[in-house]
Amino acid sequence: GHVQRGGTPSAYDRWASTWLGYEAVKELLNPSVPGEAKVIGMLGNDVVRLPLAGAVQATQRVPDLIASGDYIGAMDARGPSFNELDAIFSELTKPARFVAPDGAKRIAIIHAGGLAPGMNTAASIAVRLGISRGFAMVGIRNGFEGLRKGDARDLGWDDVEGWIGSGGAELGLRRAVPTPEDLYKLSRSLEELRVDGLLVIGGWNAYQAAYLLHSERSRYPAFRIPIVAVPASIDNNLPGTELAVGADTALNVDVASIDMIKMSGAATTRCFVVETMGRYCGFLPTTWPGCSAASPPDDGSSWPSATRKRPIRTPPSSWARCSRGPATATTTSAPTSSVTSSRAGSRRRRTACWRRGWSAPAYDGWPKRSRRASRTAGTWACSSPRSPPHRCRT
Repeated sequence: GHVQRGGTPSAYDRWASTWLGYEAVKELLNPSVPGEAKVIGMLGNDVVRLPLAGAVQATQRVPDLIASGDYIGAMDARGPSFNELDAIFSELTKPARFVAPDGAKRIAIIHAGGLAPGMNTAASIAVRLGISRGFAMVGIRNGFEGLRKGDARDLGWDDVEGWIGSGGAELGLRRAVPTPEDLYKLSRSLEELRVDGLLVIGGWNAYQAAYLLHSERSRYPAFRIPIVAVPASIDNNLPGTELAVGADTALNVDVASIDMIKMSGAATTRCFVVETMGRYCGFLPTTWPGCSAASPPDDGSSWPSATRKRPIRTPPSSWARCSRGPATATTTSAPTSSVTSSRAGSRRRRTACWRRGWSAPAYDGWPKRSRRASRTAGTWACSSPRSPPHRCRT
């Protein structure tokens, strides 16, 4: 218990508490029912307001229901999500069967689009629940390219052992979306594999591929089967769902990385600009409440945004550039920017780096004296007449 209470809050615990606190203040300032105490909670991904007295009475009934043996009532009092999770867990630990019966309908699982954490988990749970419910499960390797080539195999209960906690995609995946020229081969593969249903796990490319197969049902009888898309994308930019598989893991990686970067920035009084994934969706940068400002593409703003606490000024070109790695920059206290330079015929992304204090709010203007840069192994060593020599790394 002490270990669990002492942990660093996860991404969910940070943005959920921020959202709940905001809604609680709104309720205090503008009560929905004047004179009635409220509980601000979450059901699914929505904030709800419940009468405090009713919530307390429902909770106090749980021990009485358990003591009387009414376990179904006690489970119902915990909420619908608790019941669903318990039912799934019970079926996975005590399945009806471990082997698909003869002549069972065949359900194929395929990944499409970019990799997202949790793809293996989704495939593993689908396989085991399918077998428990009397279906034969088929794994298609390497996305729709693999399906076009007929690269597939039957999956048993033991074949997905260890997939739940592993990253990556054991079935393999490709970003390619099938073209109209591929449809005949895809239909032939589905017929040869005797597929009765298709489960597509992936991002926007998976949506496009599933829709293409669905829209071509009139021409290809093999596509006249149930097709289900499971959203899996770190960008969390998929229609029909508020949270895709993989988005929470990506957000937690961002939070852990930025926490470490903030420690470095606080020690050196620097600001870091963090560039996250997301394409045209600002879920990752805006869901983390610890940054000073965010510039998502959804609201039409561009970086530097008007919401920043301090203006970002472009450093002089004479300043030393450092790093040989990718320019996924990061954020805490004095500005940086990413630039692109050309060297030896190839373009390399570099990050402009400068000393702390020169961009502090109290300082007006940039240093007038030029800086000297000398190349060292893997870094740029920068020196200045105003400060002792230092070395920079990205």
